[in-house]
Amino acid sequence: MKTLLFCVALLLLPMGRSLVLLAAANTELANRTDAARHAMHGAKPGNASLDWQGPAKLKRRLGATSGTLLIDAASVEFRPTNGDSRRWPMAEIETLDLRSRRMLLTGYERHGGLRLGTRSFRFDLGETMPASVAADLAARVGKPTRNRNPETKAPAFGTMPAHHRTPRGGSNGTLRFRDNGVDYVTQRANDSRSWRWADIQTLSNLDPYHVVLSGYLETYSFDLKQPLPRELYDRLSDEVYSRKAADLRSGGRIEP
Repeated sequence: MKTLLFCVALLLLPMGRSLVLLAAANTELANRTDAARHAMHGAKPGNASLDWQGPAKLKRRLGATSGTLLIDAASVEFRPTNGDSRRWPMAEIETLDLRSRRMLLTGYERHGGLRLGTRSFRFDLGETMPASVAADLAARVGKPTRNRNPETKAPAFGTMPAHHRTPRGGSNGTLRFRDNGVDYVTQRANDSRSWRWADIQTLSNLDPYHVVLSGYLETYSFDLKQPLPRELYDRLSDEVYSRKAADLRSGGRIEP
């Protein structure tokens, strides 16, 4: 409201008219650019409300440590019932493996002197992590993650019944194509996946009944139970490759 009054006041000044119009145009362009960058990486523009916590156990070689896992827009933190807490800012997280009742976090750590390395931490959750929290967390980390907890009720612009092929048989489920990425939803434990567009390296349609989705962490081959419409595949290709080109033009920056 203050911005609107300020602009109105300047409009009353003869010399300020062009400056106001230019400022308004630049603001609109910045807003559209920011929204596009967030959409490109599957983030939620302007959503700083990520705030979730729940009971968790940090698994160790011998036993486990009970405490509380806290997730907000800036970091992931574990506060044990006894002892010092551990906190990982988003930039210090290398990758995540997310499930509804488990989270594997790999962070950057120093191992003596200046030598950098990584260390993984497994958390068993006392309650289910909402799929929306998992999606938001993966988007804020930005780097490729393995999200096994898709938002099954989120809107989709296309769906396909599919079979995920594996050496041991695979699973039956549904591919869901959304504005933020691709979900594979199945009843088989831990075989569901949610990929942001930024997580997908290539998408191949070998023929109307087969799709291969190659992410930066794993590859899924799907047998489709009905032919993939050419129009749908063209849109998927545009989502993967046009966003990748935009990412390269922006220098690979990922907004927090």
